[in-house]
Amino acid sequence: MAGWEIIVYIPVYNSEMQLPDLLARFKKTERILKEMGAEFKSIIFVNDKSTDNTSNIIKESIRSMPYLCVVDKVKNEGPAAAIFDGMDAASKEITEPEKTILIRMDSDLEHNPEDIPLMIKPIIENSAKIVAGYVPFDSRSGNAIKEFNEKTGVEQSSKFLGINIPQFCPGFIAMKGDLFLKIHPLIAEKAKEFRKKYGEDMVSIDFISLVTAKRLGEKIIAVKLSPIEDKYIKKQPEEKIEHYRDCHKKTMEFLES
Repeated sequence: MAGWEIIVYIPVYNSEMQLPDLLARFKKTERILKEMGAEFKSIIFVNDKSTDNTSNIIKESIRSMPYLCVVDKVKNEGPAAAIFDGMDAASKEITEPEKTILIRMDSDLEHNPEDIPLMIKPIIENSAKIVAGYVPFDSRSGNAIKEFNEKTGVEQSSKFLGINIPQFCPGFIAMKGDLFLKIHPLIAEKAKEFRKKYGEDMVSIDFISLVTAKRLGEKIIAVKLSPIEDKYIKKQPEEKIEHYRDCHKKTMEFLES
């Protein structure tokens, strides 16, 4: 294998509106990666039983982007299950762990594929095996969500990671293949423990993955992502923020136990 292979896994649900833009940005990023000695091996979309044209849009793009693939779920099980399905599919794509980087991101373009080179640079340079990208929230998303992310993110990350990440449970993660293969089964077990304890899915998979890496002795590097573009800004209602607060409380309690 020449250079670095990049495997991306992304949960998607009713994403037909943003997919053309997302795929175009992956195509643009492909050229930048080549300059870094890297290439996409697979971009895996886990389609959580979408009711729109999500799956067909991805499949139609495979002709020009042969590294794309879609896992069509037979029923909607929510984002946590889709992330684990993505991890399972991604692990099967790894052939040379020491030269593979796995990336977990979302499809709503709060995460921009053009930030991938920034995410993988510390791994290529051997500065760390795991990188967390955080979104710089501002007042466009609403002051409540901005303040929640900054306060809660710093509280969580300073306590469990030893660094300050001003975002609650950042979901744009890059991880070297050998570390991913260690963490994948550990996170699956933690998810079972979480469900047994709380009777619900462990949605803070990404942050718990970071904590698990830290507890394995790994250095965590945080990078600031591009600001969200105006057309992809989402103002969260108070009930959604309350859900995040509850998730934060349970995540902290789970990690302390």
